[in-house]
Amino acid sequence: MNKTKYQLYTEFYQLMYQIRPAMEQKVKEFMDKEKITALQTHALRHMLENPNSTITELAKALSTSPSALVQLTDRLAELKLIERVNDLKDRRITRIVGTKKGEEELLKLKNLSIEKLASIFDALTEVELQTINNIFKKLLNKLKK
Repeated sequence: MNKTKYQLYTEFYQLMYQIRPAMEQKVKEFMDKEKITALQTHALRHMLENPNSTITELAKALSTSPSALVQLTDRLAELKLIERVNDLKDRRITRIVGTKKGEEELLKLKNLSIEKLASIFDALTEVELQTINNIFKKLLNKLKK
């Protein structure tokens, strides 16, 4: 019996509803062993990809409030993964920049994340993995429009 497109959407929704928390748990288990949290990792990645961001810009990118990011950036600064730099034109503005140590930490976390993903996705063949990658690229392109 062939499933209707609506039935397939429903099945996909249910699978995503199940897989998301399972993947988040695996990431949490992995991140609990690291010096920084998943949110701090996202913030660090943003700061390295967008040098000289302000707290307000970072808050917008992470969909949170500037006040919530103060403690987060304090921790990253303590670990010397970022630096705060006064804006040259307006001393009231503080820019946040990633450090070399921050780049190294992010690369380490990326490699560990890939290893963790590999241990999860090793149940798939290369063809299946390529198919998933192609599907996700297609969906991402659709979402960006």
